[in-house]
Amino acid sequence: MKTLKTLFIVPVVAFYTAVYGQFNTIKQVKNLPQVQVDAATARTGIVAITSPLQAIDSTRFKPVAGPTGTGVSMPLSRPVINSHFGYRVDPLTGKEKFHDGIDFRGYADSVMVIMPGEVNKVAYSRGLGNYIEVKHGDFQTTYGHLSLVMVREKMKLNAGIVIGITGSTGRSTGDHLHFAIRHRGQNIDPVPFLDIIYRTLKLQARKKNSGN
Repeated sequence: MKTLKTLFIVPVVAFYTAVYGQFNTIKQVKNLPQVQVDAATARTGIVAITSPLQAIDSTRFKPVAGPTGTGVSMPLSRPVINSHFGYRVDPLTGKEKFHDGIDFRGYADSVMVIMPGEVNKVAYSRGLGNYIEVKHGDFQTTYGHLSLVMVREKMKLNAGIVIGITGSTGRSTGDHLHFAIRHRGQNIDPVPFLDIIYRTLKLQARKKNSGN
């Protein structure tokens, strides 16, 4: 039975690799609500957003001062991760290469800033195409391969503001969003960070629906 499962998985993975080109893995992430975060109701291990901004993960991150504002958001309304953080086979060269962020599947989707912050850079590069960098205290988020940029440098943003539209500019084989997070200049895996945001949004949506 184990052999049969293995034989079944291999062709499926090969199929997705052929179809999506730059993507190595497929992971479905739930549709997420956009809500404001009440720091007083946050639970241990979940991001608490106050003013000034604090991004807290009791297992990895310490409080970080940032621009005034409240709220958190996922970068897309229906995020589907197609390629993860870390080493992977480069779709264009076929060689192993470090991937400094994650790729979300996209098709002319609105891209939202995940936390309050200030636009640090709007530029074009051969790799990322049109991209935006946003500073959040000691954190920085990058949104790449955009078909349309809707902000300018030095703009102060609240979480959930649409900053661009997904595309395939730069070094890309299809419409998607490249999303990366740096903490004090060092790339970190965005998934644990986004998981905290997701749990925060889920908690707040549940409390809102219950009328509390």
